[in-house]
Amino acid sequence: MANTKKDSNFRSRSTILRTCTGEDKKTVDLSGGVKKGGSGKARGGACGVKLEKTRFHACGATRACLGERRRMTELKSRKAIFVCREAPALCQILFTCKGYLIHTREAEDDSESEYASPRPSITGSETLEAFSTPESEHLHRTDSLHRLGSNGSSTEHSGRVSDTDEEETELDGSGVRGSATVMSTKEQRSNHSPPSNFPDGVDGSFNGKIRQSTSEAQSSKREAFAETQRRQKAEKNALDAIKKAKQSETAYSEELKRRKDTEIAIAKIKERLVTIKKEQEALMKELQRAMAQKEMLENQIAESDGTMEKLNQKLDIAVKLLQKLKDEREELQTERDRALREATELRSRAETSSTLQSTKYFTHFLFSEIEEATNRFDSTLKIGGGGYGSIYVGVLRHTQVAIKMLNPNSSQGPVEYQHEVDVLSKMRHPNIITLIGACPEGWSLVYEYLPDGSLEDRLSCKDNSPPLSWQNRVRIATEICAALVFLHSNKSHSVVHGDLKAASVLLDANLVSKLSDFGSNSDGEELTPMTDVYAFGIILLRLLTGRPALGIEDEVKEALESGTLVDLLDPLAGDWPFVQAEQLARLALRCCEAVSENRPDLATEVWRVLEPMRASSGGSSSFHLGRNEQRIAPPYFICPIFQEVMQDPHVAADGFTYEAEAIRAWLDSEHDTSPMTNDKLSHTSLIANHALRSAIQEWLQHHC
Repeated sequence: MANTKKDSNFRSRSTILRTCTGEDKKTVDLSGGVKKGGSGKARGGACGVKLEKTRFHACGATRACLGERRRMTELKSRKAIFVCREAPALCQILFTCKGYLIHTREAEDDSESEYASPRPSITGSETLEAFSTPESEHLHRTDSLHRLGSNGSSTEHSGRVSDTDEEETELDGSGVRGSATVMSTKEQRSNHSPPSNFPDGVDGSFNGKIRQSTSEAQSSKREAFAETQRRQKAEKNALDAIKKAKQSETAYSEELKRRKDTEIAIAKIKERLVTIKKEQEALMKELQRAMAQKEMLENQIAESDGTMEKLNQKLDIAVKLLQKLKDEREELQTERDRALREATELRSRAETSSTLQSTKYFTHFLFSEIEEATNRFDSTLKIGGGGYGSIYVGVLRHTQVAIKMLNPNSSQGPVEYQHEVDVLSKMRHPNIITLIGACPEGWSLVYEYLPDGSLEDRLSCKDNSPPLSWQNRVRIATEICAALVFLHSNKSHSVVHGDLKAASVLLDANLVSKLSDFGSNSDGEELTPMTDVYAFGIILLRLLTGRPALGIEDEVKEALESGTLVDLLDPLAGDWPFVQAEQLARLALRCCEAVSENRPDLATEVWRVLEPMRASSGGSSSFHLGRNEQRIAPPYFICPIFQEVMQDPHVAADGFTYEAEAIRAWLDSEHDTSPMTNDKLSHTSLIANHALRSAIQEWLQHHC
């Protein structure tokens, strides 16, 4: 606190020199004079400062203090050196810098040796104490407390003092500034300072009292100085505490600001962490999906590896098998070549025997005979025709026949011609038209003549022909079914009619139906047995309704759904049994299914419906023989082996019908060839010809 006080007293632009007398204050202007409570500025000439001794004597000061603003440890400025040299010898000069005593010039007092005992040397601190008075301490404390209340934490002194107590003195020279203030009063000189000269006659007791008073004053000064030091220390501590409080407050504000900034940063970081957490969760889900997909792919790879290993094993086996098959193929090729040679020889033999057998049923005619039979193709003898050619009726070798002249210029003429020759020349069936012969020169086919025309003519009552009864219609349907079963059952030469329609079904004098016009379909579609099944369904619907084929499927289907089938039945056929009519209608619609796989099989499904229906229908015989021919059976009733009327006719693989007992005996005797053609049979299965058996039984009932 003492340093603060010194700093406050000596850091101003002018240095204050005080001497205290207890009542009055005087300031010595070292360069200009003495002012009461005022201040003087130093004025100088060339050296910057002029000091006159008379000023010190006029003031009567015995002590003076000179302060320097610049930091010094010894006398260097010209002002200080000048004052130290020129000041009165009786005046003690204290030189200070920044509150520290740097030099003391002692006073030379001759009278003191005469009137008082020698005074002990005064140290720098004691000298400063001598200049400290209660009034100056009061001023300093007031100034310090004033600055403490206004500035708070500032410890620097501005060098201000009250105008009533201080005066500034400024010495201008070579940049050296200083100030000194000498304060003195008469009472101080009389009470505290020993007089410089005692008058003669003053006794020694008075001098002792003066010394005692001086000693007591010095003690009081020391106590006051100690108290001042304590107060200054307390004030310094208070200033330090206030400074620390201000610093703490500033630090608290800064810390609060930093905390707010930190909280904002933490909030942003938390928000960023939430976003990162969400991104992490999304990435984890994506990673889980990727891991699951990876596991699935690994499983698939493992399965693929296993499958690949199995396939490699199978491939090795297949390669070995292929090599084995190649070896076997070479062996089979060798055997095939040998078999082909044998087959060629057997075929030539078979053709020779077949030619011999077929001469019984097939005759080659000359073109001149065809011209003669048709009267050179007289148009009056023409009974039919179309794009395929024309049909004539004529007499050939005293037999009435139908001659079919094919058009060689048509795209299917040669194909159709060869197809019919191949089919009809080798097959015999009571419901298939008989091919009598052919004329390759004129592209002609000679058939047996059927006078009652076609089924189409009878359904439309052409030329006022009588309508067919429902019993005849059921029988005709059964006969057509039997003929188709016969054609389709030949496995080695499975035959498809290909153009089955009402116009292709011919009727003889006894209304027995016979199929004709094989393979004349010009639609270009692939022919299968199911093609004939569809056409057979259309014929069934026409037999039921008597209507044209176009749109008949939809009409019957709507009638069945609405329950008006009776209104759709052909009234010219008589009173149809409703149950049988409905059964036939549904069977016909099944045959007309658009998907061929859904159509029924003729032998196993259709025949089982038609044959019982024909047997239960009864009716008159279809055969009306002359009086001379009542006991002559038709040739197709005769078994080719027994040459007797068959009781249980069965169709063999060669297409011919035999008595069941005869054909079984033939097969049991280790024969694998046809009794008629001598060709090898493709199988040994037999099919009962129910239609033919029914016809034979009906004939036997009326003629035996």
